[in-house]
Amino acid sequence: MLRKVSLRYSDADKYEDGTLHAILEGHLKNLPPLSTRLVRVFISSTFSDMIQERNCLMENSYFKLKSYCLEKYRLEFQMIDLRWGLREESQDDHTIIEFCIKEIEKCKHLSIGPSFVALLGQKYGYRSFPSTIEAKEFEIMREALLCNGKDINLLSKWYQKDENIIPNVYTLQPISSIIKNYTNSDVGLKQTAREEWEKVFSQLQHILRLGVLLCTEQNLISRKEKEKYFISVTEYEILKGMLESSQAKHTSFCLTRNISNLEENIHNKRARKFIDLLPDNDVIDRDAQQMLNNLKKTKIKPLYGKSEENMEHFEITWTDLEQSDPTENDEYLKHFCEVFENKVKLLVDKALTNLRNITRNTQVVEIHQHLNMCRNRSQVFRGRDDHMKKLKDYLSRPAKYPLVLYGLSGSGKTSVLAQCANLIKIWFPQSTPTVIIRFLGK
Repeated sequence: MLRKVSLRYSDADKYEDGTLHAILEGHLKNLPPLSTRLVRVFISSTFSDMIQERNCLMENSYFKLKSYCLEKYRLEFQMIDLRWGLREESQDDHTIIEFCIKEIEKCKHLSIGPSFVALLGQKYGYRSFPSTIEAKEFEIMREALLCNGKDINLLSKWYQKDENIIPNVYTLQPISSIIKNYTNSDVGLKQTAREEWEKVFSQLQHILRLGVLLCTEQNLISRKEKEKYFISVTEYEILKGMLESSQAKHTSFCLTRNISNLEENIHNKRARKFIDLLPDNDVIDRDAQQMLNNLKKTKIKPLYGKSEENMEHFEITWTDLEQSDPTENDEYLKHFCEVFENKVKLLVDKALTNLRNITRNTQVVEIHQHLNMCRNRSQVFRGRDDHMKKLKDYLSRPAKYPLVLYGLSGSGKTSVLAQCANLIKIWFPQSTPTVIIRFLGK
């Protein structure tokens, strides 16, 4: 027997962040965590130039926000700062970035309200290169380099093909597998090995960038794919935590800081901590600075528009050039922490108000549960390309009759339909399909 449902689609207009619209239309991406009791915020910045700010946040703001969330909403508050305490092994096997991205995704999935905060100064930061490259892309670059008379021996030595993954990839080998003393307990041997890796890193970075530029010029690799060989780790975190999120205005914010007289004092031994300089001299790395300005002005600023809730800028001057860093200023750090705390509280308050309104409606909660099950099934789905093609073909043409998927118990019917629901908005990007997801069982 069918149940009469009182939910009206127009109710969705009451919610500023569009959450109810997304649930009713069957969106699986960025589903709000209705049952979690956690606020989990990932802090992203370069390492050296935001040390004072990050320390101050951990020493002061963390405990205040923990008390605020617990006393007002009975929520647990966590602040994730991975610039401290990363395993040495993750440097050896190149898994630092992968680990950071997993933590960002965990924050997005579990956190009520804010999940990501970017702290940006005048340093673009460490620029790595992919530790895994799809075989097709790698081989196109390798061929382009060979055709231009470039030596690819180093590339072949450090990247090995992994045929156990589909599609196949080339994987950057652990440093210690080639440079034997990289993890040695002897300080002197380890230092020598690390210096050797720094040279290898620079050479690999140069040859990979050259290869991708040659391929981009010939339209063999897209400009979007090219980016991953040039952007910094911090920008990649911001891409995953902020720029790719449809809910960025409700789950993230960015604090920027400018040291007004920094470029006038780049010969100071401390300046390198706060701005990108070329490796062997005190000359500003203009390429890195251009990438940083592009990130701030053409990516982050348009994302937030004129919203003051998601952006805050701090202007400071380096006064004590000899004795202290420019950010060692108690008044500035106090103000910085206050702004951070207020923005976190605002996003938490808004999220909880919205969440309470949604969870009052039992039908919405029920729909959300089915969407969650669908997302969980689709996340572990692999293969079945022939089935997915038939489903896409069926949905692409006018049909008078429903499609019935049948099979033995445990043959994967539920997972196939879950993946279909997951892909349908990708299959038809020019339209706005509403997906009704309902799992029935005994």
